[in-house]
Amino acid sequence: MRFFFHVLFVFLLSFDLHATISWGWSGIAGVYLTDGKTHLFFDPVFSRPSIPQILLGSTYEIDENYVRSELTEMGISKLDGIFIGHSHFDHALDMHVINKMVGGKIHGTQTTAFLAEAHGLRDDQYQIVKNGDEIILGEFKVRIVDSEHGKILGFYEYQGGELNAPLGRKPDLSDYVMGGSFSFYVTHPEGEFFVHQASRTSDEIKKLLKDKTVDILFQGIANRKSSQDLYEGIVNQAKEVKLVVPIHHDNFFLQKSKELMKELWGVNYDEFLNYFTDKKIRTQSPSYNKIYRK
Repeated sequence: MRFFFHVLFVFLLSFDLHATISWGWSGIAGVYLTDGKTHLFFDPVFSRPSIPQILLGSTYEIDENYVRSELTEMGISKLDGIFIGHSHFDHALDMHVINKMVGGKIHGTQTTAFLAEAHGLRDDQYQIVKNGDEIILGEFKVRIVDSEHGKILGFYEYQGGELNAPLGRKPDLSDYVMGGSFSFYVTHPEGEFFVHQASRTSDEIKKLLKDKTVDILFQGIANRKSSQDLYEGIVNQAKEVKLVVPIHHDNFFLQKSKELMKELWGVNYDEFLNYFTDKKIRTQSPSYNKIYRK
């Protein structure tokens, strides 16, 4: 009997005991990553202000019941970290509500911190990060990487700049200025993941990706220079990219429709998929709130 348990023990040790990585896309640039023990959410935004509200820069009242229902649909009852790539409303609008509902310290720029503070979060609920920082949560290691936000029509920078002081009031939509731009390189015993919401490459990113094997690249494709630029400047810089998941391509000026994806004007989603298929790069078109296994 003792011999039997010894053999069983050795047999069990021969397996990788790490939990399987799961991921989901919540719309826009929102990427959820979990190994079943630790839960990370990058740029989680469910709320979608209308174009008139955005142009007026008015105060926006978040429908907390809707946010909670979206989290529930994704099976998210607890977060360990929230990471904000930049502080535009389509990346940062819901962060404080999600933090209050399911936790997860917010990581972002000084501008992100000022917005969190203005919404009443304590200073232990958010953390200012910079290029090169590494945040360790469970078995995940998240490296902060400077990235370049694209310009509309190649020249117009929407809501650029940063907040230089606390607001001292509840933020309006006009307060959600960029405040710098990050991407996130995530490593785990089960794989490596690059959450790159921006549609531009940079020397910093090219250097980061050199000799890397990326299991999943979550790639923003709105306002890209071209699909060729994304391929040559990002995918082709790595040793290997096993899967590309396009994000930030849906029309966040319109309410979510799980029955029919509405693309952001000018994205040309099919061209992106066809280009990467021609390059023999595996892609996956995610559905809203669906959880996938790596």
